[in-house]
Amino acid sequence: MYCPNCGNELQGENCSVCGYDRSADCLRYPTLTPVSAAQAASADPEEERLRSMYETALAVEQAASTEAGFSAAALLYEQMGKPGWRDSAQRARLCREMARRLEQAAQPRQETGGAPAPQPGPPPLKAPGVTLDPASRPGPARTLAPEPIQPQLQPKPVTQPQPGKHGRKKVLLGSLLGVVALAAVALLLWKVILPGRDGGTSSPGGKGSSVSTHTEKPDPTEAMTPTPVKTEPDEDSSYTYKLDSDGNATITGYTGSKTALAVSASLEGHPVTAIGYRAFLNRSDLTAVTIPESVTSIESGAFEGCSGLTAVTIPKSVTHLSGFAFEKCSGLREIYVASGNPAYCSRDGVLFKKNKDALIRCPEGREGRYTIPPDVKQLFPGAFDGCSLLTGVTIPKSVTLLSSIRVFSGCTLLTSAGPVGSGCSIEFGWEDEIPSYAFCGSPVSTVTIPVSVTAIDPQAFSDCAELKEIRVSDGNSAYCSVDGVLFSKDKTLLVRYPAGKETDSYTVPDGVTALGPYAFRDCVGLTEVRLPESVNAIGRYAFCSCTGLAAIAIPEGVTKLPDYAFYECTGLVTVRIPASVTEIDNSAFGICSALTDVYYVGTKEQWDAVGIVVDTGLDAPEIHFGG
Repeated sequence: MYCPNCGNELQGENCSVCGYDRSADCLRYPTLTPVSAAQAASADPEEERLRSMYETALAVEQAASTEAGFSAAALLYEQMGKPGWRDSAQRARLCREMARRLEQAAQPRQETGGAPAPQPGPPPLKAPGVTLDPASRPGPARTLAPEPIQPQLQPKPVTQPQPGKHGRKKVLLGSLLGVVALAAVALLLWKVILPGRDGGTSSPGGKGSSVSTHTEKPDPTEAMTPTPVKTEPDEDSSYTYKLDSDGNATITGYTGSKTALAVSASLEGHPVTAIGYRAFLNRSDLTAVTIPESVTSIESGAFEGCSGLTAVTIPKSVTHLSGFAFEKCSGLREIYVASGNPAYCSRDGVLFKKNKDALIRCPEGREGRYTIPPDVKQLFPGAFDGCSLLTGVTIPKSVTLLSSIRVFSGCTLLTSAGPVGSGCSIEFGWEDEIPSYAFCGSPVSTVTIPVSVTAIDPQAFSDCAELKEIRVSDGNSAYCSVDGVLFSKDKTLLVRYPAGKETDSYTVPDGVTALGPYAFRDCVGLTEVRLPESVNAIGRYAFCSCTGLAAIAIPEGVTKLPDYAFYECTGLVTVRIPASVTEIDNSAFGICSALTDVYYVGTKEQWDAVGIVVDTGLDAPEIHFGG
C-alpha cells in the first residue's frame, strides 16, 4: 500500500517520508488503491488532498441533508485550508471531531411520543432567554439568566422533544431512513475520494459515440430539453483519462479543438463513466457539449471556466452531479435534465433534486429576479454561486436548510435583504425564525429584521463579509439594533456585530452581560474590542477569525472561555484572563500564532486549578501571574 500524499510505500499505518498517518484519516477510509511512486509524483499531492477534502464535504452535506450533517461538512470545509490542518496532530483531532459529528448526523430518528426527534445541531438564538452555547453534544440548552448579584448561565426549560435515551426502541421507518442515509454517504465518499488511480493519456484509436436519444414520456413539470446543437466526436487522443479497478474511464483532460463537442462514450475500449475534476477547465471556446449516456458521475469543476456554454443537458444516466461542476460558466443560462433521470430534474432551467425539494444549482448566466419555488426546503452548496447578473432572489419560508458553503457567493447585485414585499434584492419569507447560513456568502451590506422574527440562528450571518448594518423593524419584541449592531431587546446580549462594519475599534455598551455565539466572528477589520465589567459570559466562536485583534482583556466575572472563542485570531499578541475563569475549553486560543503573553490575575496555584482542555493553544505563550 502506498501513501496517497507522496507515493512512498507505507510502513504499517504511517509514511516515513511525509508523516502521513492513515489511522487518523477522516471517516476511516477503506483500503486505498495501490499507486506507484511515479504515478503519484505526476500529480500535485497538495491539490489532490484538498480536492478530496472538498469533495468529501460536499458529498457528506448532500447526503446527510440534516443540520448536523451540514455542521460536520462545514467543519471539514473550513479547516481543510487553514494552516493548522497541515499539522498532523491538529489534523487527527479535527478528523476525530468530524467523525463524531457525522456519527451524530447519521443516527436514526428515535421514538419521542410519536414525533420524530430533532437532529442534533446548533439551536437558534432566542430572546429573551437566548441560547448562549449551542454545543453539538446532546444535552440541555444553556441560557442566559442574569441575577441581581451574581449573573450566571442556568438551564433553560426544555420546550421541544429531546432524543430518546440510548437503548430505547427505534421507529422502524426511522431506522430504515438512517441506514439509507449512511449507505448514501458511503457510496458518495467511495466515488469521490477513492477513484481509480491507474490510468494515463490515451493514444490515437477509435472514435467515441455522440448524441443520446430519449423515448420516455417527459415529466410535464420539468423544463423540456431544447433542440440539440449539432456536436461532433473528437479523436481519443484528444483526451486524458484514468481507470478504476473495473476498467471504467474517468476523463481528466481535453486537448482537442472542437467547439461543439460530443464527449466520447468510450476511450480505447474503456467505457467513459465519469467526467473528472477540472476535465474541461477554462475551455471558453466550447460553445456546446453533449454528454453521453455512459456517464454516471460529473465531478466538481468538470466544466469550470467554460464561459462559452449557454445551455447544457444532463443525461438520464447521471446519478452523481457536483453543484460546482459548472463553476465560473458565466454564459450558462439554462441547465436541462433528460426525462427519466432518477436523481435530478430541471425547473425553468435551474437544477433541482428529483423530488424538487432541494435547489442544487442556478446557472451563473441567469439574469433578472428569481423566485425560489414555494415547495423547496433546501439550498445546496454554491446554489447561486457566481450569479452576478441576478438582480434579486426571493426565498420562501419553506427553505429552512441552507448550506454553509458559498450559497450566494459572487452575487454582486444582491446588496440588501429583508422580508417579502420590502423591495430588497434578497427577500425572505421567514416569519418567525431566520435559519442557519441564511445569507451565507452573500454580498449584502444591510439586513432588515422584520417585526415577526423572534429567533435568529447564531450562524445566520456567516460569511457575510460585506455586511455593514443589521436593522430591526420597530415593534420587534425580541431584538433591537444599536448603531447597526444586533442586540436582544433588553440589550443584555450582543447577538451579532456586522463583519463588514467600517470601524477598527468597538466598545461593547455597559449593561451587556453576554456575547452570543459567533458574535464577532470574521470581523477582520477590528483591531480593538473593549469589554465592560458587566460581561460575564462569552459564547462559542465569539471572536473566531478576528485576525486584526491585537489584545483582549476578559472582564472579571467571566467563568469560562468556551470552544474556539478566540480561534485563529492570528494577530492576537496579549490576553488578560481574570481569576474568575475556571474553565478553558477546546481550541479557545487555537492557531493564535502571534500570542506571546497571557496575563493571569490570580496566582500560579489558582492557574493550576483551572480546567484547561488539551489543544487550547496556551502551550506556547508565557503565563504571567498576578495580573
